[in-house]
Amino acid sequence: CCFLSLQEIMSQAKRSKAEEEDGLPSAQKKLDAEDIEKMSDSNEDIKNRLSEKVRENATHLLHPHRKVNGQPVPVQQPLLFTGGVMRPYQIEGVEWLRMLWENGINGILADEMGLGKTIQCIAHIAMMLEKKVMGPFLVVAPLSTVPNWISEFKRFTPEVSVMLYHGTPPERAKLLKQIRTSQGPLNMFPVVITSFEISMIDRTFLQKCNWKYLIVDEGHRIKNLNCRLVRELKRLPTDNKLLLTGTPLQNNLAELWSLLNFLLPEVFDDLKSFESWFDISSLGDVDDVLVAEREQNILSMLHQILTPFLLRRLKSDVTLEVPPKKEIIVYAPLTTKQESLYSAVVNNTISKLLGQEKEAPVAVTSGGRPKRRTRRLVDYRETESDTAAALEGYLERVRREAEVRSAPANAEINLKLTNILMLLKRCCNHPYLVEYPLDALQQFKIDEQLVQTSGKLLILDRLLPALKERGHKVLIFSQMTSILDILMDYCYLRGFLYSRLDGSMSFTDRDENVSLSVRVIECKTKFRCHR
Repeated sequence: CCFLSLQEIMSQAKRSKAEEEDGLPSAQKKLDAEDIEKMSDSNEDIKNRLSEKVRENATHLLHPHRKVNGQPVPVQQPLLFTGGVMRPYQIEGVEWLRMLWENGINGILADEMGLGKTIQCIAHIAMMLEKKVMGPFLVVAPLSTVPNWISEFKRFTPEVSVMLYHGTPPERAKLLKQIRTSQGPLNMFPVVITSFEISMIDRTFLQKCNWKYLIVDEGHRIKNLNCRLVRELKRLPTDNKLLLTGTPLQNNLAELWSLLNFLLPEVFDDLKSFESWFDISSLGDVDDVLVAEREQNILSMLHQILTPFLLRRLKSDVTLEVPPKKEIIVYAPLTTKQESLYSAVVNNTISKLLGQEKEAPVAVTSGGRPKRRTRRLVDYRETESDTAAALEGYLERVRREAEVRSAPANAEINLKLTNILMLLKRCCNHPYLVEYPLDALQQFKIDEQLVQTSGKLLILDRLLPALKERGHKVLIFSQMTSILDILMDYCYLRGFLYSRLDGSMSFTDRDENVSLSVRVIECKTKFRCHR
């Protein structure tokens, strides 16, 4: 049997790409299980050699003449990157990306969130431009991060032409023509930034461009090999690919194969064969400890296969020269109103408390008419007491009862949830999520009770004025859009300027709100809520 080392896999991927460019069919060499076993022997050595090379190329010598804001600039920092000074570990990341690119290898940049993956990618594209690779380049990212990509390009590499590929179909059709046109001071094809959704919708159009580099932000979505995004991105012609992710690799064969297939489709092209190499069912009825040990060895081997294509640094591994994160947990007690609602939910009496208890269903006959509640005979004959005055009194009682039933509600009650835990969470966040009082015009009542009935808002009402006095801007995150509604009412009550960001906003509105100089920014995201 002929064995392939990991170095041979990389060279084969590069050779296959070169043969495709020359119009020749690539002679793919299939991997057997023995090949994988053989590869694992040299993975650690290859990793060490690559690491040594990266460190050697990132010696961080300072340029004798270049300075940004009075600070010296590392020699390895691209000349087009003029918006700041890169940190040493970022220079190391750019050098690693350059090594992969020069060898025709795709990669995964998996630095922990906050270490500047976006900046390293921007610097890498600047380096490619300096080497006369004039684009076009494609960045595919979640819609929420697209504005950040554009602003970071404009901030750090102002000479690089950047295009937002978004909008209506007619608008995108016009943009497609511009992609094939050299532009800007560098006379380059643009860096095209688009969202996951648009890249899938317009894949047939984007497929007509020969992309020099493809960057996929939030690349952990590629782990799902059956999702449409993976299928569409694989069809885009590109010289090199880079996945960005802040999450570590999962111990799942299918997910690991999906990453390998996206990075090296010439080698890892059959999931069934891949799984057969690591089939532990052939072990038969053996001890569970041996099976678990075998599984761990397999996953460790797969992680080694990915090692040369993966760069991951944690904040603890680098010197950020910033103060450590300070986290203060403030507990908010329940108000009297919250306690009564909370106890009613626990005791299953919330509907009765709010006057929403359903009446018992009325029994009907087989003909559909309501059944009589008594078998007593009814005498329909008129008597001396059935006077006109008595009839008028009866009609008046009916009229008053109808008025009571049709009277405007004094509160909007939301008890549609069947999930008790979610209802309890609403009570803990704010009682208005369960019962929001209304004014005479049937509008939500915004007064001091909005603050006084919620323990969390009482604390927030003390924090925000103090932060405002110190000139701070504040980010408030919430898992519920209904909480954002209440926070908007609160900001209106206190006269705070605010901007709201959630998934229902259009791209243009989102970008405008992010650009505003505001005191309070309300964002919808996930957070933990405890009583």
